[in-house]
Amino acid sequence: MKILVITEQRQGKWNNASFETLVAAQQIAAASSATVCAAVIGKGVAALAGELATKNVAEVLLIEHDLLDAYTPDGYCGALKQVIESAKPDLVLFPHTYQVRDFAPKLAATLRKGMIGDCVGFRSEGGKLIFVRQMFQGKTAADVTFTGAAPWFASFQSGAFRADQLAANPGGKAPVNSVAVNLNAADIRTKPLELFKEAKSAVDLTQAPLIVAIGRGIKAPENIAQAEAVAKAMGATNRRAKALSCARHQRRHSARRRHERRAHDRRRQQRPERAHLRNRRLWHRRRHLRDHARAYRRIAKGKVSFNPASSRRPSFRSRCLLR
Repeated sequence: MKILVITEQRQGKWNNASFETLVAAQQIAAASSATVCAAVIGKGVAALAGELATKNVAEVLLIEHDLLDAYTPDGYCGALKQVIESAKPDLVLFPHTYQVRDFAPKLAATLRKGMIGDCVGFRSEGGKLIFVRQMFQGKTAADVTFTGAAPWFASFQSGAFRADQLAANPGGKAPVNSVAVNLNAADIRTKPLELFKEAKSAVDLTQAPLIVAIGRGIKAPENIAQAEAVAKAMGATNRRAKALSCARHQRRHSARRRHERRAHDRRRQQRPERAHLRNRRLWHRRRHLRDHARAYRRIAKGKVSFNPASSRRPSFRSRCLLR
């Protein structure tokens, strides 16, 4: 089996999730006696291809074109489609990034193949690969496998594998082979604009090896310095919850709004037009059926009174109780 890993770079800088996916490919190759190849796509990325060749891969495919200088889904799909048809891999792996989510499903559909996205693990049973992916916001994990013919497409979630476990090439360096692709500017329907630049103080948590997270348990904003000292000593990234920036969250209980709503319901149920019960017993809108039966017995015994001659129209709840 041949595994092809599509790496991701932007403006000559690696996305660390590419090395995590390469670790997953090496582990799959070890479990299934497969070979691993890696591909670098862009313009002027020969240096990145040479760096990738030092990893434990059989070969590195260098895909360069003028129209691949800036990312476009049409350009990437057109180029990778030609590479996959020429290299003929059995399994194509991607890092599950925003960019991959943009073009990889289209690439798989262009080749009339399915894709398993956002995987967190794998295992091999009887010579068959089974991928593990989370569902329902991580509440459950599902085992998914391919039933059609190769090539198969899958992406691995960021953080599912450790990039520091990436094995180096025992031979020193793998060969780098350039792949010529034919692209037409008329086929690219999008025009890339200037890249969005985050604020200097922003923190990319997806690229942080260690994270020290703090929330309302820190009690007061002046205690944040203690967590920052711990993060500095560990070499970790410090991330504070957004609620800490608002002082009102320090003073108010998180369920206060719910309690205010209950008090409002009590006031509404005690209005004169509502059914008046002994000891001002309140009726909850989600009362159990057993409580409804108890209420009907109270009506039958005359413990609940209602004056039909009253000019005030009875409420819907009162009419239901008097039936």
